[in-house]
Amino acid sequence: NFSVLFGVALLPHFWFTAVFTIYTNLFQAVFDWSAIVSAIHFLPVGIVASVVSCTGPLARIIEPKWIILTGEALLIVATILLALASSPNAYWPFVFSAFVVGATGAMLTFTHTNIAIFRTTPSRMAGTVGAIYNGAFQLGYAVGIATVSSVESSVEKKSSRGFDEYEGRAAALWFMLGVVGVETISVLTFYRVGREVADVGR
Repeated sequence: NFSVLFGVALLPHFWFTAVFTIYTNLFQAVFDWSAIVSAIHFLPVGIVASVVSCTGPLARIIEPKWIILTGEALLIVATILLALASSPNAYWPFVFSAFVVGATGAMLTFTHTNIAIFRTTPSRMAGTVGAIYNGAFQLGYAVGIATVSSVESSVEKKSSRGFDEYEGRAAALWFMLGVVGVETISVLTFYRVGREVADVGR
């Protein structure tokens, strides 16, 4: 389970970084919104993520695998909505909904992967596991920025309108959807309930 959870640990910050990178540029450089207006439109992400981060006690009732899969399913829905949101008028029907659903999914995945990874390893290894896990978060940031920017810019170079066109951003989001899909399949297939070996009671 550890290797699966390490892979999943890349996902929440990958998703957040990609979304903030894409939409900060879109809101300000293309839609010509001011910084404060753009920040207000990002508020749903922060509010929802803060609330969902308090769902840790659910792991006592529901196996973390199923909570993580729920989070990833929500990320799939949110990423599809974002890939279809190509104009300022799409904010409320698509982007707002995606921010709420996606922030919920990302924080469910983040919180319960955190819980599951410490269940999967012996308590004497907690420090090492914590360091590896935090390294996965940072790797998620780095990979998120690099891959999304690369996909977006490569598509924009071939577009007649370049940076102002949504095609590059949509391509980056479809790519991210593929990543989320692979992670979801890996958890569904390889994560084994009941294999936690952590000696929690010791």
